[in-house]
This record gives sequence, C-alpha cells and structure tokens, in this order.
Amino acid sequence: MGSRLRRLLLALLWTLYSIVIGWLIDLIRLIEDQHRRHEHREDLRREGHRYKRCQVVPPDVYKRPDPLIYSQQYLMSQGLAVTWDNPDIQLFDVAAGFVPVSSHDLKVDTEYEIRATIYNGSTDAPAIGLPVEFSYLSFGIATTSTFIDATRVDLQVKGAPGHPATAAVRWRTPPVAGHYCIQVKLIWADDENPANNLGQENTDVGAAHSPAAFEFPVGNPTRAREHLHLVPDAYSLPEPLDCDEVERDRRKERRHGYGRAGNGRTHDQEEWCRELRRRHERERWSVQPGWDVRIEPDKLDLAPGTEQTVTVTIEPPAGFAGSEAINVNALDDLDRLVGGVTLYVTR
Repeated sequence: MGSRLRRLLLALLWTLYSIVIGWLIDLIRLIEDQHRRHEHREDLRREGHRYKRCQVVPPDVYKRPDPLIYSQQYLMSQGLAVTWDNPDIQLFDVAAGFVPVSSHDLKVDTEYEIRATIYNGSTDAPAIGLPVEFSYLSFGIATTSTFIDATRVDLQVKGAPGHPATAAVRWRTPPVAGHYCIQVKLIWADDENPANNLGQENTDVGAAHSPAAFEFPVGNPTRAREHLHLVPDAYSLPEPLDCDEVERDRRKERRHGYGRAGNGRTHDQEEWCRELRRRHERERWSVQPGWDVRIEPDKLDLAPGTEQTVTVTIEPPAGFAGSEAINVNALDDLDRLVGGVTLYVTR
C-alpha cells in the first residue's frame, strides 16, 4: 500500500513538473516573440514609418506601380524646364483619316481622337485597368476644365511587352471658335508617385509680322487669392540622344573595368545621368539675346474665381526665319507652377 501511494505521488509530481516546464517554455517563447515584434516596431519608427496595430508588409514584398505622363507641374518641381507642347498627347482628325493635328489648329464642331501615351515608372508592379480622364480648358492659364471622356488601359511594367500604353477617346470640339487646351489625368489610388499623373497640351502659333502678339486669360479657380508672376523661357525638347553611342560607352566601360559608384553605376554612368539632367535645367533655357518678349501685365493679383487677360508680344531678332517656341509659365509666391502656355513664333 505504501509503495503504491509512493508511485502515485511520483506520477502526480512528474505531471505537475511537466506542466510547469511546458508553461515556462511557452512563456519564454512568448517573451521572445514580443521582443522581436518590439524590435521590428522600433526599426519602423527609426525609418520614419508610423506603426499601427496591424500586419506590416515589408517594402521588398509589397510593390506599387507608378503610372506617369509628361507632367509639367512635376517636372518643374524638380527644377527642370518644361514645354506645354506635350510629347505624350496627340490629336488626330477623324474625318481626314486620322491625320495628326496640333491643338492650336482645331476646327469648330469637328470630331478628333485624342491619344495619350502612358508610362510606368515601376519594373515590378503593373496597373491593370488604369482609369484615364480627358478634359479640355479654354486657352490660357488656370482656366476652367470641362470633362470630355474617360477610358481604361492595362499598363504593364516598364520594359515589358505592351509598355508604354496608349489611351484614346473621341472628342467633338465645341461649336464656338477658339483655342482649347487638353488635359490628361491618370487615376490610381495606390500610386508610388501621384505627382506625375497630370499632363497638359497648351499651345498657340503667331506669325511675327512686327511683332507676334498673343492674348490669353489667366484665371484663379481656387478659393483663395492668388499672387502670380509670369516668366518666359525658350525651352523646347532637345534632340534625343544617340542610343548607339550610349551602348558603345557601356561596352567600353565593361572592357576597361571602370570603377563603380556607391549605387552600382559606373562613374561614367553617373556623369551621364548628371548630363541628362543638365540638358533640361531651367537656368539653361533663358530667352536668348536679341529676342524681345513683353508680358503685360507680368504680375497678377487674382481674387477667387476671377481671371485677367494677359498680352504677350514677341519680337524676334532681325534675320530670324523659321519657328521658335517661347514658354510663359505662371508661378505663385512660393515659385510653384500654376500653369503655362507654349507660344510658337514663325517667320
């Protein structure tokens, strides 16, 4: 009887021991797990992320697309000059067999097709079913926008077949004569860079008899008073670089084993990228000597919902022949781009 009781007590003690040891092991695992979570949250805070009590997907797992178009506002915010003769927006005369036409040469009550070329800045994430909205404004700066139509495109990743994508809609011009500006807006809720989603085509042509004269309204569609100043420049898209030359330079670098910069590029590639940026910097595209560009008035104080007519007269130098682009950009007190036009002078 005593031995049986002893065995029973030993079994009970062993059971209690196993329970306590198992509980201690689970407690240690729980503490270790909480410590790892705490360290992960601290890492996120140090990297500038806000922590919420939910599962955080690491950036190397979650990829976002970057649909983009030639966007004047975004490019100028990066210190680059812009043209309002948008290379990614083109109009075609439907009745004439889809002949390309300029936005300054539109006929009244005529059907056109507007095509927009859309790019993806991401090599990892496509934008399937990307909504694209088309609208027009009366010629000028910051005038009222009127909706035309919307469509969707499947935007593949950069470099994949089907990239870039083309969005197209039909548009019948208003029955009233005048110049109209085209806007194209890309809409993607989870865009890696939503600042490059709006592009505008806004041009006019004038013959330089003596001199060329242009008139257009500058408006303030916001709810606050706007103080604007108008600044001219002579930027136009430079000739594309020779891709064969680029490839020859790369082969030369591989043969000679040039050193690499910290981001994995060769030093020659770093200089190449800097030169690409320098080609478009605003400081390089001032109006050339001999050109007389007068903007009246060049400073505007606009109440909400109002607009004012601006006159631009351009006198080219003696002996000029051909076509020259002069851009007029409207900037606010913080030097942010509000809008602009590209004026072509011909002789």
